[in-house]
Amino acid sequence: MTNLLNAITTLMLVNGKNNYLYILLMTILLSNNTYSQIDNYYLDLHHEISNGNYLGYLNIIKLNIEERKNFQKLSSTYSLVGNHKKSLETFFSNIHFTEEVLKENNTFNKENLLYKALNTKELLKQCKNYDFVLFNEAHHKPQHRIFVKNKLSKLYELGFRYFFVEALSPSEKKINERKYPLIKSLTYKEPYFGLLLREALVVGFKVFSYENRNVNKLTSQERENAMFKNIKKTLDTLPKARSILLGGYSHIATSPPKNKNDFITLGNLLSKDYKVISIDQTTYTEEYETKMEKDFYKRFSEKIKHPKILKINSNFWYDYTIVHPRTTYTKHNIANWYFENGNHFCFDTKTIKSLNDNESYLLQLYINDEYIASGNKCLPVFQTIIKKSHNIIKLPKYNIGKIMLIIRNDKGEVIYKKLKH
Repeated sequence: MTNLLNAITTLMLVNGKNNYLYILLMTILLSNNTYSQIDNYYLDLHHEISNGNYLGYLNIIKLNIEERKNFQKLSSTYSLVGNHKKSLETFFSNIHFTEEVLKENNTFNKENLLYKALNTKELLKQCKNYDFVLFNEAHHKPQHRIFVKNKLSKLYELGFRYFFVEALSPSEKKINERKYPLIKSLTYKEPYFGLLLREALVVGFKVFSYENRNVNKLTSQERENAMFKNIKKTLDTLPKARSILLGGYSHIATSPPKNKNDFITLGNLLSKDYKVISIDQTTYTEEYETKMEKDFYKRFSEKIKHPKILKINSNFWYDYTIVHPRTTYTKHNIANWYFENGNHFCFDTKTIKSLNDNESYLLQLYINDEYIASGNKCLPVFQTIIKKSHNIIKLPKYNIGKIMLIIRNDKGEVIYKKLKH
């Protein structure tokens, strides 16, 4: 039954509900007595997210969380709607930290003192000597994408032309012509992922997926091997040029496995055929509670207000490490790293007469031209959950043309729409 659901979901994502094989499989599924409310869960999720109803998508996951225990999915979904605090909290809700791990996290490691700080110019000077620059991210932390976005133009100047993105859907074939992502373009349908891809396309990069369509059926090693082969296959069709890559967590680690049971990472596989440099953002990072953080992060983050580039001897998996400052928030719990260069505008919820006192709504910002062309299928540049009582909300302002501000209820219905700046 699970395999049948996966097949149907894939067909829906790739071809939509007019696909004949989709209709056949649905007929088989509906005629099967084991079809249940549990199976409806996946179909309902796809329906809500494909129509831009992030709030409905979130509510379905929350209603089923006790049964499914899918806390990481809930965590990433909170990040989609701009609730970073709740995302951090939920990510570790179902992870048990052993006393050994907690002790290690809170133990001072003198090896961490052996680090060298670099500025962006020094890092870029290193990058120009490599065929591949690999960045990683935690999928529920959009600030990692912000860091990569802000390095794209300088990397392009150094001759980098191709951008490989793990979270770009393998079925997305038109993004380089369209020049902007749709909701279906991404595995993690988070607004800042869209801004990252738009920036890459504007700068001049060609953007490619490298994930496998059947990722859930592969072992860890099979997945790494498949990603490597997909990248090689794509590069074989392109003029020779340098590439950057964004993947999750340890996929980009370039050190060989320490134990015989460990899998060989994508980064290590790439390093055998290309000159590769790896840049980590996930080892020394903020968590919901400080006891979950590395001792080095707790000490170092107190000293910084902007991301810092370090060469840390003890972080042997990667060539360089980015340490992001601890997040601060606005009055309405919007992470301040959304406000690049301090640009913002204010919106007053009291002006919307149709808002009810006790209900939550989703405020979304779209690029107006994209919204005209693709409607609910396009990816917003920002969104956050609001209530009528919020009154004046500080929102990020982007220099990317006219913005359409939309407010939706939990059914995904547009109850307010206005063109802004």
